Amino acid sequence: MALFFRRIFAPLLFAAVCQQGFGELTMLPGEVSNFELPRFDENTGAKLWEVFGKKAKFVGGEKIDVSDARLELFDKTTSALRAVVTSSAARVDAATKIIESGERLFIKGDEFLLSGKKWRWNGDKSVVDIFSDVKVDFEPSKKRVQNAKDSSVVKKTTVSGDAARLENSSKNNVFFMEGNAKVRAENLSVDCRKITVVSDNGGKADSSESVSEIDARGDVVLLRDNRIARAERVVIHPRSDEAEMEGEPEIVDLPSKAKLAGAKIFLLKQTKSVSAKSSDDGKARARALFFHTPKSGAAQKIEIESDSILMTALETENKFFFEGGVKVAGADFKAECGRIAVSAKNVENEKPEVKIIECRGGVRLENAEGEARAWAMDIFPAQEKTQLRGGVVLNAKDGSRLNAETLELFSAENRGFAESGKRGFVVLQIPESAAAQFKQVNPSPRKGAKMAKDKKPAKDMTVINSRRLAFGRKGGDARFDFEKDVSILSESVSASCGKMVVYSRSLGGKASKISKIEAFDSVKVMQSEY
Repeated sequence: MALFFRRIFAPLLFAAVCQQGFGELTMLPGEVSNFELPRFDENTGAKLWEVFGKKAKFVGGEKIDVSDARLELFDKTTSALRAVVTSSAARVDAATKIIESGERLFIKGDEFLLSGKKWRWNGDKSVVDIFSDVKVDFEPSKKRVQNAKDSSVVKKTTVSGDAARLENSSKNNVFFMEGNAKVRAENLSVDCRKITVVSDNGGKADSSESVSEIDARGDVVLLRDNRIARAERVVIHPRSDEAEMEGEPEIVDLPSKAKLAGAKIFLLKQTKSVSAKSSDDGKARARALFFHTPKSGAAQKIEIESDSILMTALETENKFFFEGGVKVAGADFKAECGRIAVSAKNVENEKPEVKIIECRGGVRLENAEGEARAWAMDIFPAQEKTQLRGGVVLNAKDGSRLNAETLELFSAENRGFAESGKRGFVVLQIPESAAAQFKQVNPSPRKGAKMAKDKKPAKDMTVINSRRLAFGRKGGDARFDFEKDVSILSESVSASCGKMVVYSRSLGGKASKISKIEAFDSVKVMQSEY
């Protein structure tokens, strides 16, 4: 009898509805079983959606209360079934084409299952709104897994929120989550205020990931690859395993404690890399913060900023590459150069450690002792050692100046070592009085370390040449050990020897006084024409 009513009486009752999908409908009192009500496209006649119910009761006007409701959603182009909505009860408004309910609902699609409570379907807009306790589980279809290159891995993603909207478009299902929105997947966790998720209905793809895009906004916190990130907006592309972050983004590598920030940050699939970019106007620069724990003492911070940064994860360390207008700031030094590479230890439950900072191109280093320039510089924080190479110039605060091809500085011990190139010399200029004005002098002793009689030093300056130099400071006292082809030139004396030791004492400001000179091996001295 129920089947007879559905097939014979119901079509007569809803004749006007079937012609235009919905239209003028004269309701009859009572209750019917096996209720059906379709909606068709007015232009093509294709079925757009259809609502079913185990029982239907007319409650006035064109409103119908339906129990065990089932709403089928179809593809406008292919007429294929896209999703099925089920709920224990719903009210259908034939005039407005709206179906709503305060009960729980379940929406089953080809690659997702949505659940929630209290919902509303807008037939004209093909939109479902869910107002409470929303959860969507995404899982790839069998067809997608078969087509995927990584078919051995079935990737599942769960998205949840306080409220949601599902848009049933012709190509994609689009989910909007608001309020306490979350994403959970293998190696991915996202928390924020609202999320948009796009799924393309099981079409062919070379990935087993059913979600094509996740757009998270508002106080976003993302955890992935043992890194935690924060931003105002994060757009994730699960199939390419990449993401874009903007709105004061920053990311922290949990094992090494290193932090990256910039105008935009990109999470890249390639070797689990992270890229940070500066803004076009240069106001928001890409920057990284490292922590290094020396053998003795508290953790130290090293901050580097540049036009762009690339961080790549290796097995036990992270590699950072800085390009363009690089600036470095440590606890006791500052530096600038064209590009930098940094290696930082990446081992859980161990103290953070920066292994090496490699600077290249127009290097300028500044600390409490003075300023140094060179083509290249390597900093080894664990050894508290700095190496400079290529046209090294060191200007000390006391007014002395050092030129060399290579220079090593040991900050903890306040000492250093300089060496010349194959054909050059290490040149040290030392001011003799507080009134000394700095002038560069570059005497070039002849072969065999003959005395440079034809070169005159700057006023109140003593100039010493050699092939190698070791030096150290203690308080206001300094010692300089010159070796091989040594020569010294001042206003009152010139000399040459195989080895020389010079002792000086700081007078404060940019001045120092040579207190003693010791010369060894084939010493030649000219003073006051003797």
